[in-house]
Amino acid sequence: MNNVVVGLDIGYSNVGVVSGPPGRPQAYCMPAGAGSIKLLPRSLRGTLDTGYMVTTAQGDAWVAGVEPDRLQGWSRDLHEDYPSSDTYRALFHAALLRAGHRTIGHLITGLPVTQYLDAERRDRLADALKGTHRISDDFEVTVENVSVLPQPAGGYMDYATTTADIELVEAGRILIIDPGFYSVDWVAIQGGEIRHAASGSSVKAMSVLLAAADDLLNERYGRRFGVQRIEQVIREGRDNVLLAGEKVAIGPVIRQAAADTTTGALRELRQSLRGDTTGFDLLLLVGGGAVYYEEAAREVFPDTRVHKIQDPVNANARGFWTLGT
Repeated sequence: MNNVVVGLDIGYSNVGVVSGPPGRPQAYCMPAGAGSIKLLPRSLRGTLDTGYMVTTAQGDAWVAGVEPDRLQGWSRDLHEDYPSSDTYRALFHAALLRAGHRTIGHLITGLPVTQYLDAERRDRLADALKGTHRISDDFEVTVENVSVLPQPAGGYMDYATTTADIELVEAGRILIIDPGFYSVDWVAIQGGEIRHAASGSSVKAMSVLLAAADDLLNERYGRRFGVQRIEQVIREGRDNVLLAGEKVAIGPVIRQAAADTTTGALRELRQSLRGDTTGFDLLLLVGGGAVYYEEAAREVFPDTRVHKIQDPVNANARGFWTLGT
């Protein structure tokens, strides 16, 4: 079997890719914008910046891994059948193109927890990603083996293989929370085993926080900035934006929206764990929204040690790659 491993985390906002043979990983992160090449604007010079141009299952020319705001008339796929959509397929092709390997021995990816618990859904995704994929006219990739895990389990593997606290990993009860754009997912792990009864998903995710931030901007300045543009601001780490021609500090607005939305989401999560009376030794935060959920996590779980993993956006992909190697 080919020894190239790819850890792939396709979300609704970001796509994390870690690829390569054991000991030589390369990590990438792309925006989850994907659509027909016809949706891209042209520059004033009349040229077309194609980004990652790929071919979808229908043979159409798409661009993928671009900022959603660049795609005119684009709408996000926010539904449980996302892995079956043309958008997901295009992002998958872009990830393979970015990885650059023509043969992949093992690809490991994830699903939101409630979807992962559906064996038929897991098998359907694995079958779709396995085999030979025509990415463009001159580039094909063969994926020999595919594994599908609950998405936050990648973050657990990333932590387990980098921490010095081996006793905690081997014997502790760890709750991993992954705030994504579409869902907040959580997985409970003890002794390397997934505790399904204490795992689940909620749709009170980053999309709710971003919408709340846009509402706050409208209340304060009488103008909306747009959810997709706020999402881009967060991805780029900017703190100021132009709104109606004026420079506006958006960082405090996003933090206020986080305070207004994240505590309720985590209280709902904790309520779902009410049958689990033994508590947790560690709460791990992974994923693109981790930084905005940290304060709420400490409030809702005051008796549990909270740790935001380093570079949380790519934590799942790193963990998947580590597991594969």
